[in-house]
Amino acid sequence: MKFLTSAKIKFFLAMLLVLFIGSIYNADFNGPFSYSASVKSVYNKETEILEDEKIYSLTFEEMESTKKLIDEKGNDITGFPAELVKLNGKKVKITGNLLIPNENYYLDAPLSSFAVSKYPFGCPCCSWGPPPTLFNVVFVTMEDQKALKPPFSQNVSVTGVFKAEKKYYEKGKLEGLFFITHATVEKIKK
Repeated sequence: MKFLTSAKIKFFLAMLLVLFIGSIYNADFNGPFSYSASVKSVYNKETEILEDEKIYSLTFEEMESTKKLIDEKGNDITGFPAELVKLNGKKVKITGNLLIPNENYYLDAPLSSFAVSKYPFGCPCCSWGPPPTLFNVVFVTMEDQKALKPPFSQNVSVTGVFKAEKKYYEKGKLEGLFFITHATVEKIKK
C-alpha cells in the first residue's frame, strides 16, 4: 500500500465526490461538475483555463437572483441559482460601473484588480442608484501582467473566467460572491 500517498487518496476521494455531485445534475449538463472540467480544475486549479471558448453573457439581474437564497439569519446564502452555477469556469462578459479601490483612486495608478457594479458608487443623495451590494458586484482580477490604466472610464465591459463562490472575512461574514479572473477590460465612452 506504499503507492497510495495522501495526495493520491485525496485526489481519488475528490473525484468520487465530483462524480456523485455531477450525477445529481442531469446528464447533458456540461458545467463545473462534469468529469472533464473537474479533472482540469484539480490539476489546474490556479489558472482554470477553459476548454469552451464561447463567451457567455452575464447580467446583474442573474447575480441579484441569489438574494432569494439568503439563510434564515440573513448572514449567508444557502447556494447559487442554477443559471450561475452553469457559468462557473466559463468565459463571461458583463458591462457595468467601475469601482476603484480608494488607494488607487487618489494615486491614479493602474489597476490589476477592482470591482464592477450594477450602479455607480457615489453620493447617495445624487440619484445615482443604490449603493453596491454583494449581489450586484463582481470582483475582477486582470490577466497576468496586465492592468487597467488611467484615465478610467466609469463604464466598462469585462470579459474573463467567472466563478460564483462564497468568500468570507476572517470573522465569518460574507466578503464576496462573484469573481472574474483572467479578465480583459474595454472602456466604454458615453
